[in-house]
Amino acid sequence: MADNSKAMFDFKKKIDVLKKFRGRGTELVTVYITPGYPLHETAAKLRDEYGQAANIKSKTTQKNVQGALERILNELKMYKKTPENGMALFCGNISEVEGRTDIQLFVLEPPMPLNTQFYRCESTFVIEPLEELADSTDTYGLVVMDGKEATVALLQGKKIKIIKQLHSTAHQKVSKGGQCVQADTLVSMEDGRILEIKDLRAGEKIAAADFADSSIKNTTVPLVFTKRTTNAIHVTTKNPIMSLTSTAEHRYFVATEDGIVEKQAHELTVGDFLMYSAQLPSPSHYSDDIRDLDAWVERRTHVTPSGRELLRQRRLQLGLNQRQAAFNAGTSQMSISDLETGEYDSIQRLDQLLSRYMLNHAEFYQEHTTPIPSLKIPERLTPEFAQFLGHVAGDGSLDNNRLKLYDGDSANLEKYAHLVKTAFALDCIIKQRTKKYGFKNAKSASNPDLTSSCHELRVHNKTLATLVRDVFPELITSSENRQIPQRILCSGPHNLAAFVRGVYDAEASASSSRISLAMTSRTMIRQLQLVLLRYGIVSSVYPKKSHNSPQYAVDINDSKSLEAFQTYIGFSSPKKVDALKRILSAKSRTNYTDTVPIHGKYARTLIQKAGFKVSQFPSATMFLNGKRTMSQAVFQVQIVDRLNQLIAQSGGTRSKDAKTALEALESAVHGHLRMVRIHAIQHQKVKAQDFYDLNIPGFGNFAANGLIVHNSAARYSRLHTEAVEYYYTRIGEAMNAFVGIKNFKGVIVGGPGPAKHDFVKQAPQNYQLKILGVVDTGYTDEYGIRETLEKSDEIIASQEAVVEKKLMDNFMREVSTGGLTAYGLTDIQAKLANKQIDKLLVTEGLELKKFTGVCGQCKKEKIVYGEVYNPQDCSCGGKFEIKGGPDSKEGVEDVMESLLATAEQQGVTVIFISKDTAEGAQFYATFRGLGAFLRYK
Repeated sequence: MADNSKAMFDFKKKIDVLKKFRGRGTELVTVYITPGYPLHETAAKLRDEYGQAANIKSKTTQKNVQGALERILNELKMYKKTPENGMALFCGNISEVEGRTDIQLFVLEPPMPLNTQFYRCESTFVIEPLEELADSTDTYGLVVMDGKEATVALLQGKKIKIIKQLHSTAHQKVSKGGQCVQADTLVSMEDGRILEIKDLRAGEKIAAADFADSSIKNTTVPLVFTKRTTNAIHVTTKNPIMSLTSTAEHRYFVATEDGIVEKQAHELTVGDFLMYSAQLPSPSHYSDDIRDLDAWVERRTHVTPSGRELLRQRRLQLGLNQRQAAFNAGTSQMSISDLETGEYDSIQRLDQLLSRYMLNHAEFYQEHTTPIPSLKIPERLTPEFAQFLGHVAGDGSLDNNRLKLYDGDSANLEKYAHLVKTAFALDCIIKQRTKKYGFKNAKSASNPDLTSSCHELRVHNKTLATLVRDVFPELITSSENRQIPQRILCSGPHNLAAFVRGVYDAEASASSSRISLAMTSRTMIRQLQLVLLRYGIVSSVYPKKSHNSPQYAVDINDSKSLEAFQTYIGFSSPKKVDALKRILSAKSRTNYTDTVPIHGKYARTLIQKAGFKVSQFPSATMFLNGKRTMSQAVFQVQIVDRLNQLIAQSGGTRSKDAKTALEALESAVHGHLRMVRIHAIQHQKVKAQDFYDLNIPGFGNFAANGLIVHNSAARYSRLHTEAVEYYYTRIGEAMNAFVGIKNFKGVIVGGPGPAKHDFVKQAPQNYQLKILGVVDTGYTDEYGIRETLEKSDEIIASQEAVVEKKLMDNFMREVSTGGLTAYGLTDIQAKLANKQIDKLLVTEGLELKKFTGVCGQCKKEKIVYGEVYNPQDCSCGGKFEIKGGPDSKEGVEDVMESLLATAEQQGVTVIFISKDTAEGAQFYATFRGLGAFLRYK
């Protein structure tokens, strides 16, 4: 054991003990002696204090103080000189019973030099100087920020303390008089995320329209603005149904006979044509790496046939029947029987059974067991995995340690059972749910008494259930709050399509010439509309009438989008596959959603400027007169191809006007922009709230809920600059909390975007605070603080929290791969006995005791390990109480003290793990605070 580690552990435990004592008056004496100070001088001062104590009015207090001073003086006589690091003595009456005296003396020799010397007589022991010594670790300041918000924190040892959180009046919070959209407006991000505009940060990239070629591209957002208002205008379109709520001043792009013009929301009229995106870009860079999910996988120990036979033979040698062996191991007789016969090859109480059979744990595990993961997790996200999650999002639930999928089509669930087998190597159970009999096996579905066709697929696996709950909580929350996980949105197109397929398998219907999906989650329905646009699938979103909770629907009903759905998404259910084929076979090619983004009269103007007449386009007369719209396919044939034909007939030479006209018309047909007619405009009085807008240099627009809207001009740059400077000053003022802190080394600044670099250049903090480095993070909250710490290992490589994180990461990796590690009390004890342990990992403050319980009736004994004892019932009807009482040494044994003593004797390095870090908390929760690195297995 490392001497410093053991000494500090004992030191902190003694401090915790001293903190609990309270005197009935100022009768608790504290004496601090610094290194090298003559003990005889301290004794002389204490004798003087002894004489002064005679003046205390309370005779009881006087007696206790003088008694404490006598004990301290007698103790000092045992020392020839002051210990190397000084000493602290605590003495007084610590009895909790009034009228009873119990004067106790505590002597502490700290692991580092004391720098304080005094004598105090208080109602509590003075321990603050000792606590400062215990916390005498290097301290760092951490600041994470972007243009919207900042968090200032202090890192002391392994503890992170949040000092202040600030919100900006700049970047994303500049109050201005421009044009804004509602806070929950969805924008499509370059990395695949679909965010509400209020969560967008300056410096990120979103989808915007390039009117030069009618394409949709990702571009950087340098600024985000807000405006607070109570008046709003809600615009709804038709074919497809899209909607957006904005301030009255917000500008839209409208297709008119003069081309595309800008109109403010209050100038719009029903029948105007707005621009929307029929295709949103997929992530430019995506990651399907899910190796981090392996940390959730529980690994079971499978006993080999030789091990089962050894256990059976050992039981017989001990003269035990299966019932007796099960009782001694704390398990059931069936578990013992199944293990020995091979019905099951795993048992939860194997360690207890080996102890009762007096078998060597290490040898048995090495020779007769195989660690097998309870769940197969691929290294990369697969379509099978994503599709399963999609069905969970659509119509799944979590029931303790099992996941349930529901469907009216048993054939569909059979496909999902095969999918689960492929993705996770798990078997499923399919049952039929009936009104009359509840659940029945799916095989009995032909029973005429069954009155319901709802089927249920059950996946029994604790690890998978935990993984879905912890990693994808958006899928199993309440129905109205479900969302598409960001990990799925940022994955590859095949995996995202598989997820959407899962949702549609669960919730969609294919009938009445359309595919319709309805859910109570408005957020997921709106997300799906934008996700479908990545595959060129145009859909309508609208609230659906419902007698119960509100529902929202997304419909796909034009032939082109239905064909794209069949190609890129599809169904798993044979019934829905056939229904979609029937819809497509009967579907008219007329398309009302694929409308080219150009007004007919403006197309006529372009044609006439090119030197041609409307009469030369006989099939497009209605369109060119502005009396109808035209789909992309028809526009290609009747306008673009016809114009190319006329140019060829005129000799093939193109005038400048003809070239300009052709480029504009081809751009309209080949680009991603389409136009949609306004169906309704509602003026709304809303509760005072922030509306958001962006500044997009170059493009001047962005896609909001799929509609293309104008951005704000940056004409408020002066106000913005002033607000930025004020924001940075506020952060610098918050950092003043770092000044004067003991062992303070410097500040690390992190955050997304460029704001952190501007802050460091401006340097508004106190001149005494040194900036150690700048790192990139994705967040600006407490998680961003931890992310900054993770990415600062080169800057503060020796800092305790960084060292502990690396150690925990290494331990988790070794455990997941079956490396040289051990965990659990029984395993640790066995490995210590065999001298296999190199480093012992213990959670700070862990109290682990061995309790011997005795039944008050039958006198049976039972041993239980834990931090506290909870009386248990005996099979005879009595209760197991602690042998000899809670304070008896016979009934309570401190296991941790014994473990640490054994480790110290063997020279094992003991490392104490904090509960205050995320990794330390996971270590305590998963391994109950005990683990080890081994020298060998």
